[in-house]
Amino acid sequence: MSFKVGLTGGIGSGKTQISNQLGVLGVEIIDTDLIAREIVVPGSSALSAIVDHFGSSALTDDKDLNRTWLRNHVFEFPEARAKLDEITHPIIAEITEQRLRECKGLYCVAVVPLLVEASFKKLLDHVVVVTAPIEKRVKWIMNRNQLSRAEVLKMINSQASDTERISQADTTIRNTGNLEQLKLATNKLHLALLDLANQVSKAR
Repeated sequence: MSFKVGLTGGIGSGKTQISNQLGVLGVEIIDTDLIAREIVVPGSSALSAIVDHFGSSALTDDKDLNRTWLRNHVFEFPEARAKLDEITHPIIAEITEQRLRECKGLYCVAVVPLLVEASFKKLLDHVVVVTAPIEKRVKWIMNRNQLSRAEVLKMINSQASDTERISQADTTIRNTGNLEQLKLATNKLHLALLDLANQVSKAR
C-alpha cells in the first residue's frame, strides 16, 4: 500500500510546479482539478445536477459546462459555491480515494487545492502545504489569467488562508525564491517523503 501524500496551497503558490517536478522524479500524481473536469463531461450526473440547480446559464452553446459563468457566479455568491461543492466534492473524493488505493509506488501524491475546505485530510497519511508571498501570487495569477488585481484578490480571499492550511500541514514549503530554488526544494521534499514512506512501510 502506497504512502498517501496530499499537496495543497492557495492559487498561485507554486503547487503545480512542485507536482510537475515530483512527476518528473517518477512519483504518481493524482490531480483533483483534472478529476473535477472529468466528472462534468456532457452526460455526466454531476453536470446534470449542476444544470438542475443553476439553470441553462451553466451550459455553453455546445452543452459543455460554462466554466467562466460558473466561476464568476460562485465567486459572487458564497451560497452558490457551497451548493457546487456539495454536488462535486463527494464524487471527487470518491474517485481520489479509489486512485490512491490503486497507487503502486512507495508513495503517491494527490494534488488537492481545496484540501482544507473539502476535508480531504482523512484520505491521506501526510499533508504538504506550499505557501508564497501574496504579491508574488497576485502578479503570477494576473499574468497567467489576464485578470485585474481586484479579481485575483477576490479569488485568493475566497479560499482558506495560509494560516488555516499550515494548521493542517505535516510539511510546509515556503516558495519565496525562483523556480530553480523551488525545484531544489522539491527534490529535497522527494527524498524526505521516500524516507518517511520507507519507515511507514516497514512499520506496517
